[in-house]
Amino acid sequence: MPQEKAKLKRKNIKVALFYKNLENVGGAERLLFEEGYYLSKISSRSCDIFTFSLNRDKLKSIESLKRIKIKVFQGFIKHFMVARQLKKLNYDFIISSSGHFDAFLIAVLSGKKYALHVHHPLMMSPTDLLKYSILYKKYYFRKINESSAKDFFEKTRKSLNLNQKIVLNLKAFVNQYILQNAKFILVLSNYSKKEKQEMLNCSNVFSLQGAIHHYRDIEYKGEDYLQKKSKINILCLGRLVWDKRFDQVIKAIDFLPDYLKQKVNLHIVGDGPEKEKLLNYASGKDVIFYNNLKDKKLNTLLNKIDIFCSPDFSDYRLTMYETISRGILNIISDDAEIDDDLINSGFVYLTKPNALNISKIFVKLLTEPIVQDIKFLNNGLQKVTWENYFKKIFNLILEKI
Repeated sequence: MPQEKAKLKRKNIKVALFYKNLENVGGAERLLFEEGYYLSKISSRSCDIFTFSLNRDKLKSIESLKRIKIKVFQGFIKHFMVARQLKKLNYDFIISSSGHFDAFLIAVLSGKKYALHVHHPLMMSPTDLLKYSILYKKYYFRKINESSAKDFFEKTRKSLNLNQKIVLNLKAFVNQYILQNAKFILVLSNYSKKEKQEMLNCSNVFSLQGAIHHYRDIEYKGEDYLQKKSKINILCLGRLVWDKRFDQVIKAIDFLPDYLKQKVNLHIVGDGPEKEKLLNYASGKDVIFYNNLKDKKLNTLLNKIDIFCSPDFSDYRLTMYETISRGILNIISDDAEIDDDLINSGFVYLTKPNALNISKIFVKLLTEPIVQDIKFLNNGLQKVTWENYFKKIFNLILEKI
């Protein structure tokens, strides 16, 4: 009996999720809300989100926002206020998805153990300057020639002034300490796991993936179903920033034969600093832009999409799994790490992330037989359900608590 009570007590742990500033819509934010919902469901105790700022207008497109409690703390002593709340309400563990230094400080002040989501590898993050620190110098120069963003990274590295170099090196040493002292680090690919192990000397790294609530049996439509359609709807979805490479998808249309150009409608969903530039590229083409759509409206749009195109500079794409689970063909940049079952399913096509190569895949899909294997697709999708993903995370928490 005492053992059963102890087991029950361990199961009913209370987890706090930390995300520094909830201001934009993206894969990281959607994962956060799913994590709050599922960990509450698995542990039978509330799993709340703690943040320093919240823009509900920007986030209202995410339906799962309604299912989770968000606590906002502001002011000079906000770290102390969060720590006091964690102690007062008997939280057992902290998982941070953004603002890891802040989460570390809160963990120290509250005496709680912590874990970290690290969504992007340093060598795939255009804005993270830590890769240029002396701490990671050897790894950076060993890997830079393999990167499709080599020119951008090198231009950024050479443009850093002395003050920037001093600051980023200090941050790199602090970041290393925080990561190495986390109970575990969650990444989304084996590429990222290897980077954290070799570059940051972290041994507590786990590569886990989650993306969909469930998957349904996909109906096989035949080898020539796209050829028979009078209109082909292609979708790009995400923040309108340069590393999404949506400009290359728009330019790819120019390489299509005229008879295929007339069949193609391109839909771009998202907002961001590159929007005006993309609008200029799209002038005179059948390209439709949408701001961030609520989940219901996005679902309506997805019902008519034939091809999802994601040439992002990224190791993992949540949207790929969401679209492929609907039977939508995917064109993905070869930067990505894709499960073999999905590659073998015939639903995923890898390409170099430039307009010419993307256009070649378009032509292939619109003019040649499409061979698919539903069994491989189902095998790939069952590995990435949210429930399986968060159960694995919860078991890690139980091991470390």
